Amino acid sequence: MAKKIALILSASILNGCSVNEEIQNLVPNETGTAPNYWCTWYWQNYLILKGQEVTNPDAGTVYTNQAAREGMTEENIFGVQGMAVIMLPKTRSDYYFVIDHGWQDKSIPENTFFTLMMDTIDFPRYAHLNPQEKIKQMNIDIKALGWKGLGLWVRGNPSEKEMRKFVEWSKYAEVQYWKIDGGDIKYYYASKIKNEIYPALTLEHITGAGPINAKWNIPGLSIYPSVYNREEAVSQKLEASLNSATKKVEKSLDVIKNTDVFRTYDAAPLLVSTTTLQRIHDILVETVGNSEYKAFLNIQDDCNIAAALGLLVAVKRHPMKTPRMYKR
Repeated sequence: MAKKIALILSASILNGCSVNEEIQNLVPNETGTAPNYWCTWYWQNYLILKGQEVTNPDAGTVYTNQAAREGMTEENIFGVQGMAVIMLPKTRSDYYFVIDHGWQDKSIPENTFFTLMMDTIDFPRYAHLNPQEKIKQMNIDIKALGWKGLGLWVRGNPSEKEMRKFVEWSKYAEVQYWKIDGGDIKYYYASKIKNEIYPALTLEHITGAGPINAKWNIPGLSIYPSVYNREEAVSQKLEASLNSATKKVEKSLDVIKNTDVFRTYDAAPLLVSTTTLQRIHDILVETVGNSEYKAFLNIQDDCNIAAALGLLVAVKRHPMKTPRMYKR
């Protein structure tokens, strides 16, 4: 009997799959409206040492933010093998191209990474333009390559006056995404000003969570909570003890009320899925059913989780077409 049933099912399946039928494509032809983006950060870090062997036993002194900033150059963005040129050739119209840490003038001492002043030593093609024209022309150049548009990485706490100027510059340049990687969560100047004069600008804020969730190395626990878990408050420090606590939860919930996008923050690539899922769970437990929490959640690079849960994604993966790969 079992063989007969299997035979009937097989016949039914085969009869329903005609080679002459057109295969339905579930991917829409229209450009996506969700503010997903591809980010330069992983590629910048991969360029450190440009393929040379890492001999320093303390890799943390090699792979630093300062070192990664050096990879933010015109050639690495717009060159023949540049990031904006080769990444996501078929789908880039659905993504903002977020230019990460290092694009701003690093010689400015105050709020160095929230000035929107482009470093023209690294980007000489824009040296002849005024500050807002530099951003506008880069946005034009990025769009010309097929991307949704340019997104800007920033970090810091400008004054309300300065923030208004930056939002006005972005409006002029038609830049529609800011990745605020720290700062602006006391007065939310960016949110207030953009709502007033440039609602099309999407803002992303963070409170930070470290590369992995705390207590990860303590065996036998029933839960390994993230810093967004109210009931099991934990420290952001990797060596957090069982009793280490933080007030990160309350601040994070306040941010989710006052921004457009809340990023669950960077996670170590080898543990990105489990780390991120716990963070999503902990945030949703606190926010479900409450319309005050208006921000979309953005997660790091795990596109499968983002698609399955209807979240935004900060894509950072890349084909590693760099000197290190060429030598292998």
